[in-house]
Amino acid sequence: MSLTTRVKAILTAGSVTAIYIGSQPSTPANCVTIYATGGFPRGLTAKGLEQPTFQIRVRNTSYATGETLCNTIDDLLHGYSDNNLQLIKNMGGINDIGKDVNSNSEFTLNYQTYYKK
Repeated sequence: MSLTTRVKAILTAGSVTAIYIGSQPSTPANCVTIYATGGFPRGLTAKGLEQPTFQIRVRNTSYATGETLCNTIDDLLHGYSDNNLQLIKNMGGINDIGKDVNSNSEFTLNYQTYYKK
């Protein structure tokens, strides 16, 4: 399972809905999109351990609701670990990136992971 698919499963299990991977659709207005964003160079000491990164983009018609959803997402992801995802950590909090062309509020959250293949 890819990292973005695994993150979607974690969010879905936490009751987050309208989740897309790799491309934010024009509708619905209220949605969450997960993007793979590369990562950090592989170390030579921990074979099979990668440090990929990803971004969550939240779009919502309400600023307050969008910000609350970002906090919910962060509560689900920051510090999460399981067999392969050894750790997910937030790299800097919630970023308000302004309004889209339809005046919906948009936010991003950026995460680093420690992923064992």
